[in-house]
Amino acid sequence: MTELYAHTNEFTGSIPTELGQLKMLNSLVINSNKFTGHLPIDLGNLEELTYLSIKNNQFMGTFPTEIGQQLKQLTTLWLENNDFTGEFPAEIDTSSLTEFCLRGNEFTGLLPPEIENEYVCV
Repeated sequence: MTELYAHTNEFTGSIPTELGQLKMLNSLVINSNKFTGHLPIDLGNLEELTYLSIKNNQFMGTFPTEIGQQLKQLTTLWLENNDFTGEFPAEIDTSSLTEFCLRGNEFTGLLPPEIENEYVCV
């Protein structure tokens, strides 16, 4: 499986950590559900992932640094309208991001300057 689109289904609960075992996945779109809890760091195992959209859920806590550090091919990251808190991890490699959205969360601090361009919504 290379793509998983499960958006707008009213799924609830936490994301299963087993998603991190889908090593060939390049697109994960689970936005507009009712997922809750912390984002599992196992998603960092999806090293082929280029597109991650988890917007419009109820994820909480800090965004796991491990996810961004390991997803070197990520070009799209949609996190908007969740309940993430704390600083957006500076360790995350943002050099390949062309689409990036954080708004609707409680992130604090500054964004890395290389992602502040026309493709960013904050």
